Amino acid sequence: MATEHEDQSVGKCKVQGCKSTATLKFVCSMEDCDRSVHYHCYKHLFLKKADGTFHPNLDETDVACTKAHYTAVVKARSSSKGLRGNWLNDAKDGGPCSMDIVLVWWETPPNFGKFRGKDNDGMKKSEYGNMLATQMNTLTESTERTGKHVVQKIRDMHDQWNSAHEFAVSETGAGMLASDDKKTFNEIVLKHFP
Repeated sequence: MATEHEDQSVGKCKVQGCKSTATLKFVCSMEDCDRSVHYHCYKHLFLKKADGTFHPNLDETDVACTKAHYTAVVKARSSSKGLRGNWLNDAKDGGPCSMDIVLVWWETPPNFGKFRGKDNDGMKKSEYGNMLATQMNTLTESTERTGKHVVQKIRDMHDQWNSAHEFAVSETGAGMLASDDKKTFNEIVLKHFP
């Protein structure tokens, strides 16, 4: 269960709208937040949606004192567990990670050209993203990857590649290649496209 707060006096917790008089309070799981919260307040003021259903609970060791803290804790926990944010470390049982799936797709002609709109038979970017997201959610530990996330990742990778390419062929890149050894040059270019 979550860490008990040192303030176990009868009374309200630090959550706006608290009507509880329970003594058992817990520490908010947001980093550097030490506000107290009743579990009932966390459950019914933050997790309950307007339609009466609930947002997913945090781990049993976590509670939050505001909706913003709930969202931040969810994001922090999900990226460390490979739910959405971790593209390199979400492989399941020695299988591919999400980045491997994107790169294999990217390097297989004519996928990227079609993604960019060349002879794509009317297939939209979102359809490619949904296809890849389905593969990732099946083959990796990622469970919440969407087509929108995949399309944005492909765009970001393409932008990074363009930036690294422009640097490598620019006067600065060419001058660095002439003055430094190739290993240093490659390391510098890789900083632009990790």
